[in-house]
Amino acid sequence: MNKMERKLVVSTVGTSLLTNLDPAHRSTLNRLANHQEEELEPVDRALIDNLAHRAQAALGASCDETTASFSAELNGIYNVYKGDWGRVGPADMHVLVGTDTYQGRISAGILRDWWQSAFGAPAVEIIPKGLSAKSSGAFQKGISELAVKLIELITECSGQGYTVIFNLVGGFKSLHGFMTAFGMFYADKTIYIFEGEPRRAIIIPKLPITIDQDKIMQCSAQFAILEQDVIPKKYVPDVDPIFMETEGSNCMLSAWGQLVWQQIKNTAFAGSLLEFPLIEYSSDFRKDYEARTDAGARYQLQNAIAKASSILAADRSPLTTMRNNSLKYDRFEGSYMYNGLPLDHFRISDSERIACVWLENKNTLVLLRWYTKNMQNEVLKSFKK
Repeated sequence: MNKMERKLVVSTVGTSLLTNLDPAHRSTLNRLANHQEEELEPVDRALIDNLAHRAQAALGASCDETTASFSAELNGIYNVYKGDWGRVGPADMHVLVGTDTYQGRISAGILRDWWQSAFGAPAVEIIPKGLSAKSSGAFQKGISELAVKLIELITECSGQGYTVIFNLVGGFKSLHGFMTAFGMFYADKTIYIFEGEPRRAIIIPKLPITIDQDKIMQCSAQFAILEQDVIPKKYVPDVDPIFMETEGSNCMLSAWGQLVWQQIKNTAFAGSLLEFPLIEYSSDFRKDYEARTDAGARYQLQNAIAKASSILAADRSPLTTMRNNSLKYDRFEGSYMYNGLPLDHFRISDSERIACVWLENKNTLVLLRWYTKNMQNEVLKSFKK
């Protein structure tokens, strides 16, 4: 590495910073690894807090040869800089991918503070909601959020000339699987530690991987609903099994699926109106879509429709679910009707709305108009009371 080279180091964070301090408590910490703060008994929280204070005090702002022994993540970072902390540049950025758990947040925070104190360099945490080994569904949603945030950050930093390095020494195995696949597309190199020899790094360079984007684009709507939730397989028949993980009659995006979808998602959502399962469009809705060519607005719209489609496919009480989440599904006041059915609406964003009707016998939403909030009175004039 060139000493002037700017590096973006992405580290997966486990809890070895805490467990290494007192191996006698390792089994307890492992048992509590996926707990949130409110799930902990007072005695268990006191144990974790005590170990955290000890770890923070022991680490301080040190950056000598023994620093690498404090945790798996630090051992990996030490190898990123070839055993010389003096190679860390003031512009080098450290991204700490932590789990959405009490121990995960504490460990990531301590490492963030150490990096900033030791080198005066920027460090940020990314802790997606639900990212833990507690639930496959929550993990899946956490991975989706992680992919979006990392792609945005890596794209920005790569454009500024940063070398992107994944340090995958810490963290848990499920996350490693995703990050390894992610690194094949986005990291210039990925660091592991060879278990047979202390501190010896294995470096995997970026692989020249290409995907058949045209084939993926043909089933964009199915990828889009898989990104949202666990979906019955019958609604995604065209998605190659390599891009999915299956649980009985249900499935969700695999690590590979997440990565290929994130590469084409912007293009897919900005293009033609996608045909989602259990969603129908009126001719007026299609006209509204064709009249608005802004890529950002189309992205928001199709992402909201994907969310609605996934709920219809997976939920026994879809309207209740859509009322209680970000879609804010509701009925118009004033008894507006369309073909004898009460007129409803749901939210795309603070300013964007969709007027629709619910076909209960088909478990289908018919989307009627796409409009901005300030156009609502004008749009309602076309519907009968």
